[in-house]
Amino acid sequence: MDEVVKMEKPAAAARQAFWSMYEDRDPASADDRKMAGATVRWRAVPDTRMVVSRFTQESGVGLFLRGTWGQKVATIAHRLRAADDQLSADLGTGLGDPDHPYTTLLPVDWTDAEAVTAAIEWLVRRTDDYADAVAKHLRADGPGRSPDQQSYVRI
Repeated sequence: MDEVVKMEKPAAAARQAFWSMYEDRDPASADDRKMAGATVRWRAVPDTRMVVSRFTQESGVGLFLRGTWGQKVATIAHRLRAADDQLSADLGTGLGDPDHPYTTLLPVDWTDAEAVTAAIEWLVRRTDDYADAVAKHLRADGPGRSPDQQSYVRI
């Protein structure tokens, strides 16, 4: 039987190294939950039951909002619609796809070290923007809270 060797593209290696460089730039991100292997990180927003989901993909980096582990899309969509005007104004993007609300993308050439560094700076800044907007408009005990929300948080 022939052994199959998977060759890694330089861009794939840069995407894997991205989160290590991101943590060097934003040490607090080391506590963020790692989801979907090497491509996704969740930043929980305290007292909101919401998460800023950041990701890398072949064409760049991005982020969107989601609920904490186990929350239904319909529950989150209800909360987001209640605060859509404020969130859209603060984030500079609309609700969009309810499965990936308020998605923002930045194209990245993974073979260009300067572009990767710029993407890290952009994502650190945008993560803070998203977390601030969520904290301001989506407190777990505030408007848009759905009756099926539980009192604990699990991310």
